[in-house]
Amino acid sequence: SPPTPDSQEGPMTLQPLPLLLALTLCATSSQAQVSSALLREGDVLTGAPVGHAIATLGSLYANDNGGFVVQTNTSDGSTTLSHAWGSGNGLSPGVLITESTYGPLVQTSFESFIGIAGDGSVSYSATGTGGPAGGFDSVWVDTVPIAVEGDPVNSLPGLFWRFGSRPGITVTGVPYFVGGTTTTSGGSTSNYGLFYGMDPQPVLLGGQLVPGLPFALKTSSSIGFDYRFSALGTHFIIDVLMDSGSTSTDSVMVVSGQGLILGGSLVQEGSPVPVSAGGLPGENWAIFDYMGINESGDYFFTGDTSGPTATDEFILKNGVIVYREGDTVDGHVLTGTMEAAFMNENGQIVYLWDVVDGTGSLEAIFVDDTLVIREGDEVDWDGDGIVDPGHIVTNLGGLAALAIGPDGTVYFTADVDTTSGNLKGFFSTKAPSTALAYCFGDGSGTVCPCGNFGSVGNGCANSTFTSGALLVASGTASVSSSTLVLAGSGLDPNQSGLYFQGENATNGGLGTLLGDGLRCAGGNIKRIQLRQSSAGGTSQTTNDIALKGGAAPGDTKRYQLWYRDAPISICGTGFNLSNGLEVVWGP
Repeated sequence: SPPTPDSQEGPMTLQPLPLLLALTLCATSSQAQVSSALLREGDVLTGAPVGHAIATLGSLYANDNGGFVVQTNTSDGSTTLSHAWGSGNGLSPGVLITESTYGPLVQTSFESFIGIAGDGSVSYSATGTGGPAGGFDSVWVDTVPIAVEGDPVNSLPGLFWRFGSRPGITVTGVPYFVGGTTTTSGGSTSNYGLFYGMDPQPVLLGGQLVPGLPFALKTSSSIGFDYRFSALGTHFIIDVLMDSGSTSTDSVMVVSGQGLILGGSLVQEGSPVPVSAGGLPGENWAIFDYMGINESGDYFFTGDTSGPTATDEFILKNGVIVYREGDTVDGHVLTGTMEAAFMNENGQIVYLWDVVDGTGSLEAIFVDDTLVIREGDEVDWDGDGIVDPGHIVTNLGGLAALAIGPDGTVYFTADVDTTSGNLKGFFSTKAPSTALAYCFGDGSGTVCPCGNFGSVGNGCANSTFTSGALLVASGTASVSSSTLVLAGSGLDPNQSGLYFQGENATNGGLGTLLGDGLRCAGGNIKRIQLRQSSAGGTSQTTNDIALKGGAAPGDTKRYQLWYRDAPISICGTGFNLSNGLEVVWGP
């Protein structure tokens, strides 16, 4: 029988929960997290031509399938080649594509910014020779050119490609990029657009009047280069320039094709930051930088306000400033300019920001509220999983050199003081604040009851949110000093819900049918906390999960959220469940 929400917390009997790969969340500081090098400058790159060693490491990306990719250049002393190295699912990484010649098009280098689909397809921008306009800028998916300078833009008759920049790709293999067009092949740029698809179609275009914006987009540099699409391309977020007549008011945020409204007003350069969003008196929006969005519509962006320089840098998530320059995060004071930020499909944000340390500042990487690594930390340079004493981080990579996968794996580049000098490496580490999600209502496992599939990573759909309920974790899973908090979103508003813990996973991690959803956590069930959802369909636990669940160091526990689905649920049972989370508890 289903768990019945009540105020009693303790053992209860349920059917079992799904099995997942273990995730170690045992550290409370960056010193306990091992950052391991996957690639290093100077190493011979397996899969590249004989004798080619890594000369540079560039931009990187992580997808929602556990995959990752990094752009790297190699040299044999006379020839330099560009490559994309990684894996679509995170297993057995290797060289995925190398600059080459395809018909008349001779690629000569890959530009910064790169993307990878779940099947390992790579989107990238290449420069070269032999195009319709001679030397060319271009966007490719693997060996297929989809926008080459001088070629016609099929979706815009009479126009030609001028450039393609900052390409990405959905987990299902659909590319997107910012492109420039021209009225004559080889001519100067006449307009900008955000394009999507193998036969690229304009999503936004200079001169367009976007819903919610008071002015049309500029035709010159109108489309921002800081933008993101969600995993399946359902949503996008971007900073665009309107033809407002003033450079002090032309920048504005657009989410999924509409101007973003917060506190009743447009998020526009020069406009007040609403108090409801965390704005300070007299503070206006000023600059928009990094951003991201997921299939559930959760979004974030970073930037500056017009306020004092000691507090003007911020990260905003779902309409509220969650971190601001001068804040203390995991015992460290944020200072200066943020250098990079990235959000995964679970809504976890990884960001690179300086922190005050003694008399100076150090670069540091955080995932939400938890420090992952900072300058001065030692790393695993030889990739054996053990920190190598004396191999100290001297610089952390910035723009497009930071990402986080769906299981909380953080990817970054860093300069390291080694016995061979200061060299750059491409690293991965597990964020100490994350839990591994599994058992989804998106058709990837057991089919939801009555066909009510949710979005990627969420539970089965409910009567209020077709995306389904999403369970995420933040904080540190340490038994002695736990800050781990579970939070649910996409719940039916103002309804009771029960967070519960199980010892194992049902049906090999795929879940079993229960109510309108899937039962993921089973075995010895314990109630963790009864919570009422808000009017917006969210709730969260307190941070005493280890105590309530009886967790000990080394224990693997599974968590899920049961909730009322009212007044009438899709399948008629009256209740549903979120996805599952698996956590390995540390000391």
